[in-house]
Amino acid sequence: MLKKYYLIIFFVFAVFALASLNTTYATYVNNRDIKLPYPVYVKNQDNYSHFLTLYVDGRESLAASVPAQSRKLIVYYYLKEGNHTFKLLTRDNCGFSKSVSYNKNAEGRKSIILPMNIGIDKCPLKKIIEWKKHIFNLNVNIVNKDSTGLSVTLYTGKKSYPGFTKYTYIPSSSNKTVPFQLEAGNYSVSLMWSYPHEAIVTSSKKQIEVENNTEIVMNIPRTIHVEAYNPEGKISVIVENKDNNNLWVGLHVDDYAETRYVLSGQKVFYGEFTHLGQGQHTIMIRWLDPDTYRHTFKDSFSEKVENVTLGKNESRQITISTYLFQ
Repeated sequence: MLKKYYLIIFFVFAVFALASLNTTYATYVNNRDIKLPYPVYVKNQDNYSHFLTLYVDGRESLAASVPAQSRKLIVYYYLKEGNHTFKLLTRDNCGFSKSVSYNKNAEGRKSIILPMNIGIDKCPLKKIIEWKKHIFNLNVNIVNKDSTGLSVTLYTGKKSYPGFTKYTYIPSSSNKTVPFQLEAGNYSVSLMWSYPHEAIVTSSKKQIEVENNTEIVMNIPRTIHVEAYNPEGKISVIVENKDNNNLWVGLHVDDYAETRYVLSGQKVFYGEFTHLGQGQHTIMIRWLDPDTYRHTFKDSFSEKVENVTLGKNESRQITISTYLFQ
């Protein structure tokens, strides 16, 4: 009987052990299928900086600039455990495109470091002559037809090739030529800008073929701005607590809201409220006075309202006060 009892205990233990092993193996397999963030660094061993593009497993990740003789975190890239291919696309000091490829193992969330050593600290004259034989001038004439001066970003690049980015300012109703030096090939030229007081980026693109010296024109169209008819103003608001109690005071400026704690007899600057157009604006404060409850047994809020009219591009400072419960 005792022997049978031990056999049952051994059988139960064996079942639990097998289940535990299966769970451990399943967890291991699942962990290998999960993508985890790995820090990817580029260690630039050259004596000049590199503007490079990173590719992971054949997919373009992002572009970054790495100073000379430095290590820089480029991205946290989500990878499964195992072997992955990395490629850095850049230019040497003569301007020729160069690429470096690596096979790296992603394991245990360890950092992935990609060393870069292109060399050529100073471009030899022969290399410069050779480079110039393959390089053509691209002049992009940007015409700003808008009534507002604009800061623009111009990017020229082609697939699997490190592009060029330039920034410039173009006054209203004027034009500016931005030069590039490019190898022959098909390029995408992108012009990007934002109108003042707008968060939206507007862009214009052209596909071109460079076979010799080329000039293109890109236009920024004239746009009717709401600000021309309703330019923004601002109101600075100070709240003064004239009550004999410390109060939580809520401030409303049109659709803006802010609540602060104001000590009795003190003034508090609530801030500068911008993006306000011409016309009338409502300023209201609201508070709960403890004396109101003690005398009326009601939790009713007290309010005070002021209307402020803003002119074109006008700035105003307003002081609005609570009052003593009567």
